[in-house]
Amino acid sequence: MFKNPQGELLHHSFIVKGDESCVDVVKESIGNDFTFNTYIENNLTVDTVREIIKHSDMVSRGGMNVYIIYFNESISAQNSLLKALEEPKSNTTFVLITPNTSKLLDTIHSRCFYVSLDEKEKESVEGFINMQLKDKLKYVEKMAKQHKEGKLSRMNIIDFMSLCIKDKRGDVSVCRRLVDIQRLMNSSSAAVKQVLESFAVCME
Repeated sequence: MFKNPQGELLHHSFIVKGDESCVDVVKESIGNDFTFNTYIENNLTVDTVREIIKHSDMVSRGGMNVYIIYFNESISAQNSLLKALEEPKSNTTFVLITPNTSKLLDTIHSRCFYVSLDEKEKESVEGFINMQLKDKLKYVEKMAKQHKEGKLSRMNIIDFMSLCIKDKRGDVSVCRRLVDIQRLMNSSSAAVKQVLESFAVCME
């Protein structure tokens, strides 16, 4: 879920929704070919983020480094964290694990690849992927309605899209188009239904 068939990490930044137990699950999923730097805090602070950035700068010429950061809250540290995600080193990957993904800034969401460890969520996505186009369009129409009713946020939809994109990672051109469509969802001026319909068509 984190790597391509060649064993390379798919992205420089990931978001995982889950509790502290997910730290070990992430490490097992990524494997032993990387150096792990783990930070576990209930309330992620600016000082900790600065420490992480400083450390990543120091090891920028070494092997592949994965920073696994678990936290419940990160209000004061998010802007500092964003700076690290905006200009990642070529050998550095960040994995943010938190039970409160909805509290992350939109700009952080837009720079990260969402990974779900929730089997029910995966089953929902797999069902959508295997649908015929007409059924996909009905499905996203329902999602758009739930968003309009306040039951589904843009971040929820972006997370769903990320899981779908992961299934298409073997087709680079399709994957890029899907990511471009997904980015539109970050704009409050973008019509949710139209973006979702475009996404569903591109999934075919």
